[in-house]
Amino acid sequence: VEAALQGADVLFCSLLFVSCGVKNFPKETPFVYDNKIEIINKELSKEQKSVLKDKLTTQLVDSLQLKVKERFIFFEQLIDPARFDSTYVSQSAANMDIYLKTIGYYNGKTKYSFKIDTVEKNETEIRATSNFSVNTGPVFRLDSIAFLLYDSTHPQLTLPLQQLTEQHRNQSLLKKGIPFTEQLMLNELERLVELYRNNGYYNFSREQLYVDVDTVFLPLLNPLLDPFERIEVLQEAQRRREQPKINVFIRTIPKADTNVFQLYRVGKITLYPDYTNAAADSSFYQTKELDHITIRYKNELFKPSFLQAHIPLKPGSLYRLQDLNQTLDELNSLGTWQFIKVEARQSPRITGTDTPGIDFDFVLVPNKKYSFSTDLESVFNQTQQAAAATAGNLIGLGLNLGLRNRNFGRQAIQFSNTIRGGIESGIGGINRGLQATELTYNNSFTMPRLLFLGSKWDERFRFKRTFINTNISAINRNVNDKGLFSLTTIGSSLGWQVRNKKNEIITLRPLNIEYVNLFNVSSSFQAQLDTTPFLRFSFTEGLVIGSSFSFSKPQIKHKRSNRTSYLRLGIEESGAIFGRFKRLSPIFDKELFEYVKAEIEYKHEIRNPTGKTSWVFRGMAGAGFLYDDTTSMPFFKQFAERTDSSSSSTF
Repeated sequence: VEAALQGADVLFCSLLFVSCGVKNFPKETPFVYDNKIEIINKELSKEQKSVLKDKLTTQLVDSLQLKVKERFIFFEQLIDPARFDSTYVSQSAANMDIYLKTIGYYNGKTKYSFKIDTVEKNETEIRATSNFSVNTGPVFRLDSIAFLLYDSTHPQLTLPLQQLTEQHRNQSLLKKGIPFTEQLMLNELERLVELYRNNGYYNFSREQLYVDVDTVFLPLLNPLLDPFERIEVLQEAQRRREQPKINVFIRTIPKADTNVFQLYRVGKITLYPDYTNAAADSSFYQTKELDHITIRYKNELFKPSFLQAHIPLKPGSLYRLQDLNQTLDELNSLGTWQFIKVEARQSPRITGTDTPGIDFDFVLVPNKKYSFSTDLESVFNQTQQAAAATAGNLIGLGLNLGLRNRNFGRQAIQFSNTIRGGIESGIGGINRGLQATELTYNNSFTMPRLLFLGSKWDERFRFKRTFINTNISAINRNVNDKGLFSLTTIGSSLGWQVRNKKNEIITLRPLNIEYVNLFNVSSSFQAQLDTTPFLRFSFTEGLVIGSSFSFSKPQIKHKRSNRTSYLRLGIEESGAIFGRFKRLSPIFDKELFEYVKAEIEYKHEIRNPTGKTSWVFRGMAGAGFLYDDTTSMPFFKQFAERTDSSSSSTF
């Protein structure tokens, strides 16, 4: 036992040596071997200290950064360490002090030291280890918060801005008592800029605002306090040293340009739907005036009514950045243009108003209308024939052809067709000759509007689709009665898909038809079906005529920025309507499935603060219920795990 323990010690030491190994280090001179960071703060949890330590590590100067490579999963090796210089350590400590202030630790202080050791077995290997002791001190928290945007030199221009800010103050990210951080201030300024630009302030930018902070406890400066009041003030000042507070004032820069505070309205809107560099000369274009846009085109590739329906911007309305972004997003989602650019310029005052306007030119470079794809596949495998205990070789060839029209009917309707043909043949002494054939046709028709639902529903959603999908597949694996079976599958669906302002996707298929027919079954394969229930269920025949509904929320936000969730709900039925007509047709009576099924999927992701790793938790649940005499649910409607939950969206 003692000998075994000694052997284990030797192995453990050797593993440690491997895990701490160094490659390509400078000989006979100190090199950067390790950096140790200790955080002194009793209020932080172990997890919070770990996150802060990762952030402080990024403040090390480049020459102190370690390049570590994993070896054999469990072990690490230091690669190409830099020569050590004590100035690297002092500069890194200064960087850490600056970073502490940006996250609210104004009194934080970093002490540092370093140690140089020579490896006993290799005197040319001189290791330098830096030690940083980071005493954060208490974090500063927000106390008073004020928005001082009013400027007495421009009262008529700045007063509306001040009033707008106060009206939306409940949306502010600044709350009394939360830690003061630089990122928090930047996010608040971005929120204000977005608020102003969504309410007519076209020229307002981040450079027009700044943050003024104050940590002084003003009552201490009051010379009129009596002795008893001064004692109370001193006690409060002591409490503030232990739990420091900071006052924040957000102001506009002094002597800002008056155009910054000027409201603007949307002026003239001009579209160039088939722009090309060769047609830059205005003489190439024809012009068509509609209700609220002007279309300048060389060839009438798009219907004017279609273009007008996809421009949310309206002349005369107050300028809003969100309307402009929504217009660009909608045009991009159509998939018809390869390049979209917007050019803006100031125009004279809008008729009937006292505000100037902003004219917009949308320059659209179209994609090629047609695209053709082809793909040749080949596969080779060996099969084992159990009865003869000999091997046969099979070779398969497949050809995929695809044709896509990106602007069918001059309304950005996506119309695609794909055809797949394949054969499988045996070579050698067994299963010689043609063994199987396959022919598949898929058709997809997607229109960027809600067909059949009327204009009210169509105008309610900016992002919407009407889709009609059809697929037909014929597989023959019993060529010349020497194989297994033949299988025909037919499917078609009609539906709508919309995305609302919350980025939630709703899909409704009022009509979904699927038919599976198994025939030309060989006697040997029939025997397997009769004796193997799982195989028999896998080849369930039948007809599905029904509808489905699904709801998905691709990104559920949480209070913690490193966490996101995804939710999908779905319900599907078959036979609810057509099942009532069973007596009218034998196909309804014998082959129509009558069922309802529901499913739910939830995914939750927790990202590591470093961004290198994340934990992903995923759960799915589903249930189906038959309400006819069928012995089982259709196998082709089984629940299956999705590799990408968002892939079903057409947006």
